[in-house]
Amino acid sequence: MATGNRVEMAIEEMKHYTPSTPANMRKLGLDLSATAASLATISATSQEQYYYKIISEILRNNYNIGELLDVYQIFGGYVNTTFGIYVLKDGHKETWIVRKYRKGKTLDALTFEHRLLRHAKAHGNQYVAAPIDTLDGKTYVVQTIDFPGEHDEFFFAVFNYIDGRQIYDWMPNWAVDSLKDITVESAAEVLSQFHSSTFDFDPQGQRGDNILGTNEDMHVNDLIADLPRRLREYRVYYAEHGLDNKFTEYMDTYQSKYDEWCALATIPAEAYQQMFMCPCHLDFHAGNFKYWEDESISGSFDYDMAMVDSRLFDITLGMHYTLASWGLANSGEIKLHRVEQFVRAYNQNCLSIGRIPPLNEIEKQYFFEAMLQAPIYVYGWAQGSVYADMSAHQYEYLFYCQHFSDSCLWLIEHETEIRELAARL
Repeated sequence: MATGNRVEMAIEEMKHYTPSTPANMRKLGLDLSATAASLATISATSQEQYYYKIISEILRNNYNIGELLDVYQIFGGYVNTTFGIYVLKDGHKETWIVRKYRKGKTLDALTFEHRLLRHAKAHGNQYVAAPIDTLDGKTYVVQTIDFPGEHDEFFFAVFNYIDGRQIYDWMPNWAVDSLKDITVESAAEVLSQFHSSTFDFDPQGQRGDNILGTNEDMHVNDLIADLPRRLREYRVYYAEHGLDNKFTEYMDTYQSKYDEWCALATIPAEAYQQMFMCPCHLDFHAGNFKYWEDESISGSFDYDMAMVDSRLFDITLGMHYTLASWGLANSGEIKLHRVEQFVRAYNQNCLSIGRIPPLNEIEKQYFFEAMLQAPIYVYGWAQGSVYADMSAHQYEYLFYCQHFSDSCLWLIEHETEIRELAARL
């Protein structure tokens, strides 16, 4: 048998391999986690300091609101990035909002939104935040972002800060037993005041983005009628790009249902033309409000998807967003007495303000159809989001799609009750 001589190795010149024991493997895992966390922290801190520098430069070069003190990112939303900032102006600390708009935002849609919000404030709306002027009289700044993984020009704007606190969000929303009457009724006042303060707004040929992120001249009713064709177009695109998983399987399963539901929800053109048309928020959900301590609404924001359309749809989309349950046991369920409470308060506020009428008979007649349009519309958003960005987390959007389908099924099951509710308004 061969034997080896024992020799003292020059181990200081060598890489030592540790034995593969359970203890060593656990230590390695902990070390890897710590290193990854450290690298993630360094990356995040680097980006935060970069944005602090960018915002400071934007304020210094384009606004006269003071010296930047602090920047805080406000989380929530899927489209834009929003920061709350403190500045020092004439010895006083002031608070503002800085918004970085999504990549691809068009100047046409941006200026539509800004003009609309300024019109609302000029006509007595105390609930909205509006952009302020830059030194050269614009309401926005174009800024190049040059950061690893992100190099492009983006629109930035500064808005007045809305006081209050966040209580609810897109989920969890108002589908809770603890919801207060004052929350529902003050939200109805917010929407009626927005419609009342903007009904005479002149779009000047401009329009906002729809929920699909496209700057199309298309009413929601037409978008609903066209959605089955669009969904098939998305499906072809998915197949061509190798997307084949539970998300596309679900889409295939429900395609015929959405054909049926879109047909059921589409309002005859002659009836749609008799509905009250005005600028609509179209993102009126519980996370887009600030609340006072008593849970009444102190302000509303995120009007970047605002468009001129049927105010009935703005109401019913708001009812879906704020009241449709996300619970697994009752997904899509809506407490209809809250819908009735909201609409009655909306109608009463329209009468009190005296600038626009309450819901008319045609709007009541097609209230169910407009309620059904709401989850269909947001299903289109979920599909369009994946279509626009194939790197999106498709199982997250699958969860959304399931909720929107549950909502359609629940509404159809309760069609009689919803029509009776509308007749009572």
